[in-house]
Amino acid sequence: MIEFSCTSCGKRYKLEDQMGGKRAKCKCGNVLLVPPMTIDPALMDSSKAPAAPPPPPRPAPPTPPPPIASRAGVQQPVATEAAGECPSCGAAMAPNAVLCIECGFDKRTGKRLSGV
Repeated sequence: MIEFSCTSCGKRYKLEDQMGGKRAKCKCGNVLLVPPMTIDPALMDSSKAPAAPPPPPRPAPPTPPPPIASRAGVQQPVATEAAGECPSCGAAMAPNAVLCIECGFDKRTGKRLSGV
């Protein structure tokens, strides 16, 4: 049984469970929305309770970029130094720099430029 009262005049009603969520008219003329049936938690059997939905799937981690190809078509490893240090001479470099101004090392090819 669903028990509720009119929001206008306060008259109390007891209706069958199947009336939950439907509209009813009070004797005062006010249209009421019958509240949904409530279940006493003490009466619920936990073995028959619906299972909680599974959490959403986690997104896949981003894939690393492919190695840079040289002019000859041979794959060269990408420099992995995130810090600003030249892998050849150890001089300070900007994190996004490609060429070392101290020794001429090219992070893209892994070779030193000649004439520097």
